[in-house]
Amino acid sequence: MAEVSIRIPLSVIIAGTYKVGLTPRDKSAAAIAEEPVIEQVSGGFQVILSNEQGEPVGRLQIGRGATPNSAYVQAIDVEEGYQRQGIATKLYAAAKDELLRLGVKVLKGSLEGSGPVQIREKVFGPGNTQYLLADEPVSYDKAVHIMDKDYGYLRAETRIAKTAVSLPELVQQTNAFSTKYRGGCDPKLEKSNPKQLELQYRVTCHKEDSDPAGHQTRVKFDVSKISEDQNANDLDVQCSCSCPAFLYWGAQWNLHQRDGLLGEPRPKLQAPTERLDLRSNYVICKHCKAVFERILPSVQHNINNINREKEVKKREEELKGQPPPTIRRQPGKQQPMPSQEDLDELEEAEKEKMLEQEGIVERRTPATNEEKAKHPTIEAPKKPRWRETIDRLKERVKGWTGFGPKDVPTPEEGKKPPEKGEDQKIQDELLSEERKRLKGPTFKQHTPKPHVDEGLPYEPRWKKLVKKLKDRVKSWGGYGEKK
Repeated sequence: MAEVSIRIPLSVIIAGTYKVGLTPRDKSAAAIAEEPVIEQVSGGFQVILSNEQGEPVGRLQIGRGATPNSAYVQAIDVEEGYQRQGIATKLYAAAKDELLRLGVKVLKGSLEGSGPVQIREKVFGPGNTQYLLADEPVSYDKAVHIMDKDYGYLRAETRIAKTAVSLPELVQQTNAFSTKYRGGCDPKLEKSNPKQLELQYRVTCHKEDSDPAGHQTRVKFDVSKISEDQNANDLDVQCSCSCPAFLYWGAQWNLHQRDGLLGEPRPKLQAPTERLDLRSNYVICKHCKAVFERILPSVQHNINNINREKEVKKREEELKGQPPPTIRRQPGKQQPMPSQEDLDELEEAEKEKMLEQEGIVERRTPATNEEKAKHPTIEAPKKPRWRETIDRLKERVKGWTGFGPKDVPTPEEGKKPPEKGEDQKIQDELLSEERKRLKGPTFKQHTPKPHVDEGLPYEPRWKKLVKKLKDRVKSWGGYGEKK
């Protein structure tokens, strides 16, 4: 049955006969004092509203649908004289509470006149009702025009309870067209609230027609539903984006239908009517997709921190008011009391340690770095093996001919060095000026030496030195006695 305003007295519907009572003019003067009453009937329930005299002035009949999550409006009646007083709105509001209690998520019905359209928008909220004309969705404004001017016939499906979705579900439900150009998006974090699991990103796109300043994308997870061992993939999420595609391609409407829209919607919040092959499944834009791909690890880390804080607070509440824990020895494992000799020996060791730390008694091997600085070890550190080999070879060849520093002839006393010629002086001046200009190493130091390839792996320097000394000793006649 259609949702229409019928001007037949309810007494005829209830009792089957017309009862003599107040005239419509007299009934309009009677105030409505009672709240709506819910009566369970076969196949559904009905909402009845009465006046002060106890006479029914409005009734709304709801039937259960084919599935447990759906219901439909069978009829709505308001007595003549009580119309345009908000009675139908009260009936729908009471029916909404009962539908929520029963777990109904969708309320269907047929509409005649713009009154039911406006009531549904007022009671269930704007954007929660989808109007269908021959199975094609139409906007709210067009639905009112059809009812008032074209006297048409519409069907309505109102969402009673919003169904939240998780992040993987949003990515799965959106179509490929919505994330076609995701590859050119670069998200950067602007704000973060770890305790509320709320993030704000600035996403820029490399396309020529995209705004170079980027678009603001916000994501928020439902903290109230966090449980132990919570996985970020299973947590309900809401998101929004400031890009034009989010609004005009239907992402705002589709997220609103799934309870996934974060914050207040931008105008206009209405179902798309054109290009439904692309707009009907346009759930998220490319900027939201770019943010979704990088936030799960950090969100999971914050979820673990929230659970840890909950455990700490729970433990503190359990221990609140209890005495502090005491150390108890386990029976059968008590340590024996030390003897007087052990106590004297311990006291002597402590006294010796204190004297050593004050520097009064030297210790052969310091225990700490500070003691090593104050009291160096008596014995010199042992030389490495290669150094001992070199020293031993030097001792063996000491005094042999050809080893040691060469004798440099000293200039005779009183003899002046020969004067430099003009060419030599000019070369020295040029060399001095060039060195000053370079302000670096001399020409001799600056000139790189040729590299001699000795093969791989290179021998360490000490091995080369030992080999050179051995060759030099062999050239002098071997390892015989010293001369």
